[in-house]
Amino acid sequence: MRIRPARTHEVIVLGDSLTQIVSNDLQSALATVGWSAYIDGRVSRSISYPTDPTYSAVDAALAIKTAGVDADTWLVELGTNDLYFIANCGCVDLHAATLARIRLMLSAIGRDHRIIWVGVQNFSFAQLTTVFNDVLQELVNSGEIAGFVDWETLSAGHSSDYFADAAHLSPTGYTVWIPAVVAGLGPPP
Repeated sequence: MRIRPARTHEVIVLGDSLTQIVSNDLQSALATVGWSAYIDGRVSRSISYPTDPTYSAVDAALAIKTAGVDADTWLVELGTNDLYFIANCGCVDLHAATLARIRLMLSAIGRDHRIIWVGVQNFSFAQLTTVFNDVLQELVNSGEIAGFVDWETLSAGHSSDYFADAAHLSPTGYTVWIPAVVAGLGPPP
């Protein structure tokens, strides 16, 4: 019989600069609706960072779990920085390259977790943004991830309202993003 390790939090949020910038506000918003959250955001973080593991979310997830921190639910806010690597991979099939990258993250978290993923929006990589989010939707449909916050659709047509640049949010953007993330997570168990 396999004994499941104790979970120390109800949700772990693993993200990039979008998460890091508002980690305190996100923590408060999650607590307001009853979630106990462990939040780890880092500037320039991608799912897998080939030249520096400091920026690798796979390495961060493994380190978090090795430290004894875990949760039944993981909220993943990653992919914006991965678009650069996918665009420059020289891959014939960008869909397959995207799927392989996302599955690296799913493997690091583990199959016995509920995973909600916040979709990407990067106006500098518009086509790849759609590919990335389409792959996330396919993973929801197949049951590999539990849910997906469609930030691309929610922010469409608001590039000047919600974004400080092509990818990072403005203060106004965060007033929409944080509630969308919390709603996408759903109620705590």
